[in-house]
Amino acid sequence: MICKSLQSYACCKPLSKLLVLCSLLTLMACTQFQLGDKVTQINPLEKPVINITSFSDSLACMDHMMLKMNSPSITITAQDIRNYTAEQMPLAGMKDMLIASLGRLSERSGKVTFVAYGTDIRDILLLHKAHDGRDAFRVPDYFIRGGLTQYDRNVVVNRFGGGLSHDDWNAAYSSGQGITYIGLDLHVGLVKDLSILPRVSSGNILALYDRGFGAEAGGRISTVGTVFDFGVDRRDGVGQSIRNLVDLAAIESIGKLMDLPYMSCLPVNYEDPEVIESYEKEYFRLRSNPAHLVQILQFRLAEMGYYHGPINGELDQKTLLALSYTHNLLQLPKNTPLISFDLYRRLFYNKPFEWPFAFMKGYSDFEMP
Repeated sequence: MICKSLQSYACCKPLSKLLVLCSLLTLMACTQFQLGDKVTQINPLEKPVINITSFSDSLACMDHMMLKMNSPSITITAQDIRNYTAEQMPLAGMKDMLIASLGRLSERSGKVTFVAYGTDIRDILLLHKAHDGRDAFRVPDYFIRGGLTQYDRNVVVNRFGGGLSHDDWNAAYSSGQGITYIGLDLHVGLVKDLSILPRVSSGNILALYDRGFGAEAGGRISTVGTVFDFGVDRRDGVGQSIRNLVDLAAIESIGKLMDLPYMSCLPVNYEDPEVIESYEKEYFRLRSNPAHLVQILQFRLAEMGYYHGPINGELDQKTLLALSYTHNLLQLPKNTPLISFDLYRRLFYNKPFEWPFAFMKGYSDFEMP
């Protein structure tokens, strides 16, 4: 009755003057609010999912490598990873992103243990003091520090636009693209003397793209004008980009700390000159410890099905036979040493990263050039 009375009162007036009032009164009088238990049953349409980054497979690759090579276990902690740029961004969770990355990096191998450290663990310390097994606490050997050190907004900006106009119609189009660079630097140091390890640092830059385009069209029919316009904008998420940077920094830092061929786990172009220079440095760094280099070669030869002995770093008869067989298979020059950069490159960086297929087939997946 209320709805009908309001409708008859409002709509009996001239329509041109009371159209808006009629609509508002009708909506106010006829709206029913849903209260009670049914409200609590309304859930989001999208379910939560596991966060998959561009380096999720790379983290699993590192985990597999440490497991198969029986790398030494390490205990590590980290200071709060802060934003040192002038840009105000709500990124206080970067330390927790790092903890999650280190957890996925050692999920199967268990080679990396993170120890909570910081000004926000007062309650945990109180529980620790009351715990029966507190004597098992181990002071971490290493610590990580660093933060966001670079945020260059719209370093590269491209714009394009144009339009046409007539007495009875007009049209316009515009598009643009901006690139913002974000840099994250992390360093690993020794707890015993607080020194930063010179070769165990990670400094990476990521580009964020901001793209958009729009169009407008207008026309006139008699004395009535009509305009249509639409636009589409796409902007890379800052938070997800930071998570990618943290994943990459965790891989690089632990890879350098444990002297592993971590670049073979990264989805990069192995033919790029800068990448070639990077894994060439990696090889000569590994060569400073011959037994460790032999262990890495044993790991890769075993993955390819050419070696069936223990991965122990010893240049025994099985290892020598596997290396000689690989030399012949790769058709390396006769004067090439048994262990060389050419061999290392062909074994680890012969083709693009293909985790998990290239590491878990159980037979040779080597492709002849």
